[in-house]
Amino acid sequence: MESSPVNGDWHIYPSFTDAARLWDTVLADGPFISECGARCMPSPETWEKLLSEESFRAVPGDTVYAPEKMARLHPEISHFCMEYPEEMFRRGEKFNRIREIPLAELSEAVNLAAAEFNRIAIEVCRCAWPQNGGLLLWAWKRP
Repeated sequence: MESSPVNGDWHIYPSFTDAARLWDTVLADGPFISECGARCMPSPETWEKLLSEESFRAVPGDTVYAPEKMARLHPEISHFCMEYPEEMFRRGEKFNRIREIPLAELSEAVNLAAAEFNRIAIEVCRCAWPQNGGLLLWAWKRP
């Protein structure tokens, strides 16, 4: 099967904390997946350009799991993080102690988790050839 949407086209964003669970999803059954991915965060360099020094050096801590608290304690960061799902941060916890680190390191941990998620998604689809005709990764991040 060629990589085209002729025989079907899926947009799928599995949502859970353990990327290894991708093997247990319908991901491999899709004839062609034109959008798949995990949410991630801006790079530390982007944060540094957008935020004040104080916000860039901030340690968001538990506020990543409490949007209202983040809005109160870190309003500048909150503006960008309100839509991030909890599972994105949970995946990041595998790579660093995200409640104890500054925003730059938090971004790196979350983005490593997104990369792991994408790597496993690719493996699942490759193993499903010829049922699965491929996938295109989509990185959802703000800004």
